Amino acid sequence: AADSLAWPEGLKPNVTPPDDPESLGSPKRWISERMVARRYSPTTHQAKFTARLDLAKARRAPSFDKMWRSVADLLR
Repeated sequence: AADSLAWPEGLKPNVTPPDDPESLGSPKRWISERMVARRYSPTTHQAKFTARLDLAKARRAPSFDKMWRSVADLLR
């Protein structure tokens, strides 16, 4: 869902999501390398990224999809 995080304070436009997001050794470094202006800082950027994240696209990552299904089961 990296493309949903592209905006003037976030990731660069036309960012290409990783083929296998589960295999990233350092997701924070991956994000930092694609930021528009500066390095990624969880305390500065996390709330804005969370608000913009396209959850449907994020479900292509197996671990996120598993978490999604587990939460959905708990809510039933």
